[in-house]
Amino acid sequence: MDKKSDDIDVAPLLRAVSHARIVPAEPMNVNWGGYSQIECTLRLLKLANEERHAYYHLISGSDLPLVNQDALHAFFAANIGREFVHFQQGPTSTETIERVALRRLFVEMARVDRRSKIAYVASRLERLNLRVQRRIRPAIATGNGLRLAKGSQWFSITHDLARYVLAERGWIQRTFGRSFAGDELFLQTLDWWGGPPNWRCLDGDEQARPRCQRLGGKRWWGEGDLRVQHGLDEDWQNPRNRRLL
Repeated sequence: MDKKSDDIDVAPLLRAVSHARIVPAEPMNVNWGGYSQIECTLRLLKLANEERHAYYHLISGSDLPLVNQDALHAFFAANIGREFVHFQQGPTSTETIERVALRRLFVEMARVDRRSKIAYVASRLERLNLRVQRRIRPAIATGNGLRLAKGSQWFSITHDLARYVLAERGWIQRTFGRSFAGDELFLQTLDWWGGPPNWRCLDGDEQARPRCQRLGGKRWWGEGDLRVQHGLDEDWQNPRNRRLL
């Protein structure tokens, strides 16, 4: 849980669950866009990895399962051993390269409380920092050959891949420790640096597609402008008819 959410009492939640087990993680400060997002993911993965599981799922609070538990278990049993990691297709954009090539020095401070004076000053300093980097070392903006891959930060991965990711924790920190929004890059980029060959999941992969697509805001990732309005029956049937999970 984010340390900034200090007014939430976890005890009632623990008591309310009867068919699952909740393991509270050590609270930490998590700031959007900062390395703290990656660190939080790795800490959760390490905690879950203390016991062996067939799959480890990272989902957001806005994820909505469209099928029941039996269907979810049946899908992953039928695809046992496959990794479900979304990859964005096409060439890597300059914006994506700059997320890592340009070293962020103040991104965590700028995101703590965007209404505070500290966040305002940190944000101005960060803009100056990026401007200086582009000016004194123009080649840095191209990444000097840095190979990155990008995709959704949410995943469903096997025990073996989870252990591989945790074993590469030092490389992840060195590569993405000063990045911006690196949570959409670190897992995918591991593939370029020698990850297991069977875990890439592309939009065009029909077998993997039901798990890789998800509702982001009010649209389906990979489904153009299909929009969900206010919970109407026809809105509910749109994603259901596409056999998504």
